[in-house]
Amino acid sequence: MVAIPAFAALYVGDWIVLTIKVHKGQKPFETVQVENYSTVPEKNNRVEFFYGDPDTEECVHALFPHAGDNPCWYVSRHKDHRTDL
Repeated sequence: MVAIPAFAALYVGDWIVLTIKVHKGQKPFETVQVENYSTVPEKNNRVEFFYGDPDTEECVHALFPHAGDNPCWYVSRHKDHRTDL
């Protein structure tokens, strides 16, 4: 029962810090370059990769997702976007 209020307090605190950054004129948002690629299974248990053009993804400098953007610490660790066909 303690975990849910603690998580809620941490999320609200993270949101307050983000709001303070915005009001101070700091830029809490950033864009990170990500790679897109598709995989196609072939015969003989092989997989063919098709690489697309790099794309940019907006992220927020916070612990949790805010304003529809993932945190930058997460986006920078997951730069490869894979699509299985």
